[in-house]
Amino acid sequence: MIFMTTQKIPESVLKDASAFLDPRYPIDDAYAVLGMELDAVEALEKPKSFDMWMRVGVDTAKTRAYFIRKARKFLADWRGEIAKNACAWWKDNRDKVGDKLSAGLAVAVAAALPPPFNAIAGIAAIVAMILIKSGFDAVCKEKPAKKP
Repeated sequence: MIFMTTQKIPESVLKDASAFLDPRYPIDDAYAVLGMELDAVEALEKPKSFDMWMRVGVDTAKTRAYFIRKARKFLADWRGEIAKNACAWWKDNRDKVGDKLSAGLAVAVAAALPPPFNAIAGIAAIVAMILIKSGFDAVCKEKPAKKP
């Protein structure tokens, strides 16, 4: 995990996240990666040894579907804030392409996320790619027809 220390997302993180824009990757791949990132953050907040001591989830295998659900729930919980920031940014930056689009949008997304998620570049970048892949015009309509 890379923690953001400035308002700039590292290029290497954006490059990795941008790979999910390739048509050969379904959007669920991006959701799964987001879910894994979220899970990693939670693991830092609550060490596994505590779960083992309490005998909670010791033998629980986490599947791709689990990570997708986790990501979708996270985005549903923060959808309003993310859409507000991202769509305001999109309105003024529709002409941006490539790296400028990804970088600017990821910063707008990071500003909408709660701590500690807003400090992790990979999470902001993946959420930005999910928004782009979902179709910005659909996501940013007054009453969005399509949830990210």
